[in-house]
Amino acid sequence: MKAVLKASTAIFAVLIVVFTMINVHELGHTLVARYCGDASAYYRLFELRPNGSWCIGCNSYQAAGLPFGCRLLVPLGGLLATQFVALLLFYPAAKLTRFRWFWRLALGVFLLDAAVQVFHALIVPVQGMQVESGTDLADVVWLLAGWYSIEPLILKWLLVGILLIYYTMIFIGLRAWEKTT
Repeated sequence: MKAVLKASTAIFAVLIVVFTMINVHELGHTLVARYCGDASAYYRLFELRPNGSWCIGCNSYQAAGLPFGCRLLVPLGGLLATQFVALLLFYPAAKLTRFRWFWRLALGVFLLDAAVQVFHALIVPVQGMQVESGTDLADVVWLLAGWYSIEPLILKWLLVGILLIYYTMIFIGLRAWEKTT
């Protein structure tokens, strides 16, 4: 019975943390769009659409009306939001002993968003795109490739390199912080 309770608690914790991460990510897009001047940008916790589809953590903004810099920032807003929260989770994940498993789970899920976004950028074919796809880092690659006439594949590999450096820094930082306990 104790094992079932532990497993149920773990599953519930994963669902809560993933749900929270998705919503922080989507809210990040909306806040950056609003900051950039898109008064029509909105965020909804849940949305049932007229065609029968639905989404959790929905955001909407008008990319076409934004200046180039903001068209780059809005797709990055979700990732920046989740990584900011991940940095805030460093302290409880490294220092708190009570519910340490939960804080480490939350840190891992929020950090995983960076890898998910890079993976999406790698699999979305940006050649031939005419407008933003709604896939965060793929849109950044598309915008930068068009603006600077850089081959998208080079930008995609650059994202992989940045991700590896970022995760290495996080790992080294977390290990160093744990040793000071």
